[in-house]
Amino acid sequence: MALRQRQVRAVERMLSLNESTSATGLMDPSGWAKKWKVLILDAAGRDIISPLLNLGELRKNGVTLHLMLHSDREPIPDVPAVYFCRSTPENIQRIAQDCSNKFYSSAHLNFISKLERETMEQLGRELVASNSVQVVSKVYDQYLDFVGLEQRVFTLNRPNSYLAYNRQGVTDAEVQKTINVFAHGLFSVVATLGVIPIIRCPTGGASEFVAQQLNGLLEQAIHGSASSFFESGSTVSSRPLLVILERANDFVTPLHHTLTYQAILNDILDYRMNRIHLGAGKPVYELESDTDPFWRKTALWPFPEAIEEISKATEACRLKEKEIKDKTGGCVEDSGAPTQVNGDVNGVAPPPEGGGTQDLLATVDSLPQLLERKAKLEVHTKILEAAMGVLKARDLPVFFEAEQGALSGRPDKAMLQQLIGAQSKGSLADKIRLLALYSMSEAAASDPNSASELEEALRSSIKNQEGGAPSELEAQFEAGVASIRHMRQIQSFQQPTQQQQGEGGSNTGSGSSGLSGLTSLMTNATSQASGFLSAAAQRVGLGKNDDKYACRVVHNLCEFRPGSEDESFLYLDARGNNQTASSIVAPGNRAARVPFKQVMVFMVGGGCLAEHQALQDYSQRHPERQITYGCTEMLNAENFLTQLGKL
Repeated sequence: MALRQRQVRAVERMLSLNESTSATGLMDPSGWAKKWKVLILDAAGRDIISPLLNLGELRKNGVTLHLMLHSDREPIPDVPAVYFCRSTPENIQRIAQDCSNKFYSSAHLNFISKLERETMEQLGRELVASNSVQVVSKVYDQYLDFVGLEQRVFTLNRPNSYLAYNRQGVTDAEVQKTINVFAHGLFSVVATLGVIPIIRCPTGGASEFVAQQLNGLLEQAIHGSASSFFESGSTVSSRPLLVILERANDFVTPLHHTLTYQAILNDILDYRMNRIHLGAGKPVYELESDTDPFWRKTALWPFPEAIEEISKATEACRLKEKEIKDKTGGCVEDSGAPTQVNGDVNGVAPPPEGGGTQDLLATVDSLPQLLERKAKLEVHTKILEAAMGVLKARDLPVFFEAEQGALSGRPDKAMLQQLIGAQSKGSLADKIRLLALYSMSEAAASDPNSASELEEALRSSIKNQEGGAPSELEAQFEAGVASIRHMRQIQSFQQPTQQQQGEGGSNTGSGSSGLSGLTSLMTNATSQASGFLSAAAQRVGLGKNDDKYACRVVHNLCEFRPGSEDESFLYLDARGNNQTASSIVAPGNRAARVPFKQVMVFMVGGGCLAEHQALQDYSQRHPERQITYGCTEMLNAENFLTQLGKL
């Protein structure tokens, strides 16, 4: 079962007041799921539940009202309340206040992560002082401190996670607190999956600290009160591989402009927590792969292919709608409301000669699904048009091409100068990203002066900028330069992340040369798009997959490749085999090792959807491995640059 599905089941169990589920995994309709209750959330609890259950699904689980813990609330004394929040002192104090004021008939307390002893004692003291202990029915540690965005994508939702342990002046105590937060969040993920993983991570740095802390938590859980979360007697072959990596090992992936559908939305539009905001005064749209077939199919597709697919899907929907209207005498409207035709108050014309009533009824019954599909396609059309407008306005396909050339060792110096210059359509952030990627490329390493020249060219273009607020642009530029220096300094202590391609990062199909073989694809896509969409798409080129650091590491670890990360990474097993990999991967033992079928990749310091996409592409080429991707926070490039600029 996928991670998100398990989290949904855990939340539904909580809403049933922690009664067990039926054999089908659904709540017993005669039980608490059908009894009304109030759901009380803090911000963290809201962010966890929001992508999992919509209002209708909450209602099916008996939730009549959901309210924020620290909002002004009216008492509802004859209804039980389910609390889902973090166990902070402020939350504990407010819960005790609710109990003292008898806001609800009973309080079922569900803490997102472990309720520490000190906090539990605080709750007990306040309940005793107000003589309201009897109001609290149950207290649970749910271990759900993560946000399941998709079936195999999660985030700990910890903003500024890279900055938290890298900023200047940070103390050891602050770093340790941050590491503890990451480790406990990752423990929630593992507890929800219910299997103790084999942990691999590089030695040194934040990833090892998180891995060691997590391993300690797992060791305690196996012998403690949380042991019920984990399956007993699991063999290594049935346990997942957890690879904990650090963002500092790959700065390229989150900064590189991307041209796949979902990643573009995250990069250039306001796309957060599976919701997209197209601007003030416009509706907010939910994009859920479980309920949206088009999104499920195309989210990871190259953007021009998504454009082509929306045209095909819209035309197919139009033809199906026409077929239904023809069979029903043209009486069916988009609203689905019946109209009177030839005296038939049901709005259904007599079946055509040779046709059957059952066939006609089946046709009419298919109308609601068709209208729903049509509505979703209309939403995607609006989203694609909004994204294409930004792509065109900022000339982002050209930035992508320039970055691809620089990273592949074939930089176009003239194009770089043009894109950095004042006449470029790109935003300052686009230019800083291009400069950063070039500065970290092998071409810049072989010609150090070239990066400095581009930096000075960008500085000059800002000073000559007409209009706007030059001081703000200069401040943004200086922060960008500081971020580039930080990345280059970190990179100087590491081996390059963009190495010769192995199987983990090999390109496939027409993408093997990066930009070749896509002219015909774009011609087909743009021929079906509107004129202004076509203009922006003409220059797009997109390889099927890049040589991403995370893909290469996963491949080397799963294939037990000698001389790779398989030999250098730490090997941690909470069931008793904690050691460096030297003995595990010794030549005499390698043949006896069992390949992993389930792999989880966790990025400390922030992840990105482009990285998730690359791992899913890799998984499709290796269907024997299912990969779940997680991170401390889901970044976009500008957010990451902002963090780096504060270091």
